[in-house]
Amino acid sequence: MPPAEETRYFKHPWILMYLVETCATYEFYKKFKKNSFYIKIEAANDDPEYEIKKLCTKLDFAYLPKIMKTSTCLNKPMLQYAGKSVKGYSKTKNYDSEKLDILVQALSGYLFNEAAREFGYKNINTNSLTKAEIFKKITFSDIWVQSFRICRVEGIRRTANKKNHLFKIFRTFKYYAQFLKYICLLFQYLLRASSCDNG
Repeated sequence: MPPAEETRYFKHPWILMYLVETCATYEFYKKFKKNSFYIKIEAANDDPEYEIKKLCTKLDFAYLPKIMKTSTCLNKPMLQYAGKSVKGYSKTKNYDSEKLDILVQALSGYLFNEAAREFGYKNINTNSLTKAEIFKKITFSDIWVQSFRICRVEGIRRTANKKNHLFKIFRTFKYYAQFLKYICLLFQYLLRASSCDNG
């Protein structure tokens, strides 16, 4: 992916899709809340055996103690290969000092503060920007051009036959249409997020 400062996070079509699908997942959870449960990743990391037992009980599955001994995938050993790491992530860089810019911070707050409160996390401050200001900043930003560039790069990369320019163009516009769909959905979630601010 391009550097974060280029994408402002949500400018990247795939990150935008992830944000929208996360909102949709929370909407689904709210709809079926009475029949739902969740396990926080922090709890699973702190005490995986307890949380997996709880999950098995809830789903009415038999708990098998041996699953805690060896990590497997499709009943085969799960291997971590040396040298596999997240692209753009540095082991030596201190990421704790990095902060989201005001626009991304406010947007995240409006979209996710309701869920954050429900699951026991702190609110993100949204006082810096109103929803109208967020709409204006996104609409008059370079998001349209930046996302098209990313879609073009992906269209070329995903085309096996590099000489077939028609497929490159088709894929570029296909990805850009997906981006437009998800930016519209993002705006819809932002409009509905009146209960997600600090109040």
